Amino acid sequence: MADKAEEDPSVNCSVVISDSEAKASTVVTGGEDGVCRVWNASISTQAGSSSDWDVAVAPAGELLGHKGPVMALSSH
Repeated sequence: MADKAEEDPSVNCSVVISDSEAKASTVVTGGEDGVCRVWNASISTQAGSSSDWDVAVAPAGELLGHKGPVMALSSH
């Protein structure tokens, strides 16, 4: 993955791809630095509560090769 210590790129766009059966999602962000970053996200709730949510996000990879900033993303 890119060295985050060197720069902290801004995010221009994002898309969430949900899997409601697995209670998990994939989040893809597109940055000013031309990199799309892929994240795994999972959401769980505390038993008996509809307002206490636990969200876990972990980096899953990067899509490199764009020649300029990533300005839009879409899922199909």
